[in-house]
Amino acid sequence: CEAGQAIRVRVDVANHAKHDTVWMASAIDSIRRAGTRKRHLVEVWIPHLPPGATRSSAYRLVLSERGRYRLGPLRLQSRFPFGLMRAQLTVTGPARLIVWPRIGQLTPQWRALLRGERVGAQHSQARRGQDGEFYGLRPFTPGDSLRMVHWRSTAKVGEPLVRQTERLELPELALVIDAYLPEHPVAEDLERLEKMLRMAATAVLDICRESGSRVTIAMAHAPSDVWRALPTRRFAEQVLDALAVLEGQASDPDEALRQVTFHAPGATPIVISTRSEPMGLGHSGSRGHTPQWLQVDECEGRLFIDAKPNASTGAKLLRETRATLNRSSNTGNSDAAPGTRRQRRQAEEVAPIPESREARHAEH
Repeated sequence: CEAGQAIRVRVDVANHAKHDTVWMASAIDSIRRAGTRKRHLVEVWIPHLPPGATRSSAYRLVLSERGRYRLGPLRLQSRFPFGLMRAQLTVTGPARLIVWPRIGQLTPQWRALLRGERVGAQHSQARRGQDGEFYGLRPFTPGDSLRMVHWRSTAKVGEPLVRQTERLELPELALVIDAYLPEHPVAEDLERLEKMLRMAATAVLDICRESGSRVTIAMAHAPSDVWRALPTRRFAEQVLDALAVLEGQASDPDEALRQVTFHAPGATPIVISTRSEPMGLGHSGSRGHTPQWLQVDECEGRLFIDAKPNASTGAKLLRETRATLNRSSNTGNSDAAPGTRRQRRQAEEVAPIPESREARHAEH
């Protein structure tokens, strides 16, 4: 998932006992970001769990920062009937979650830049089919012959489509991500890094969605790690996973440029960076293509529109209960939890809970 996106975490609890019914049980989950000691707790309720039954409850989770997170271990507890004693059980180990940088929007100028670099790097090679061989459909443009209109597809989509009898073999795309940070960064440097990673993640998704040719991507801090593949969903996920955990550093992009131009000699490398183009970089591809340097502050608003951040800072947990009671019609009110109507309503509400003494002790 991406930062700021709500995800639903479902908790299934099964009662394997043959005779005992569980009342007013709660499941407590913990969420912690890798590299930090602070954790957040969330509690969901299972008001009634008959023998041999399974009940589900869920909560929504919104994580506003990219990175690795650990969910769990999950604790199941009950204080029924009077709250004087507590039975507790740890039922699962931790789960891992990777949160990608927040995804923004790219402007039409970005796509124009991308088309210009691909076509201008090396002329697009049009390959004509034999006797009008059919390669696909494309939108109608002024000057197209009406004889080329594919009327059946036009009727389906509601806009004119024409048959394409030539195939464009466009050069490969090459992208370098330069997560530069000075040795002693200030808050402005850190925010610029996050913005650059958001732009890079948005660009990767756009390239994998729109491009039909092979893509080569390298990171300036690890130039030997080069991704080169046809643009697929799996390829995009691998790159976004790397961006999610990427840490900025004072790295030299020159070696990464050499790597991408070695693997994609016909492409003009596009560099997305936190800094202006370093003096004396001067590296070009094997066919003389000078890199297109994109400094994130200069691109904001022109090529890239940053997504609005979440209203709160840090990890934000939104709790909601989705307990399913599955009452049988022939049992009447026998499945209802004991206590007054007000007590049952309070039991079904999900509220923030502080870290228990045991949880705080576990930190150390």
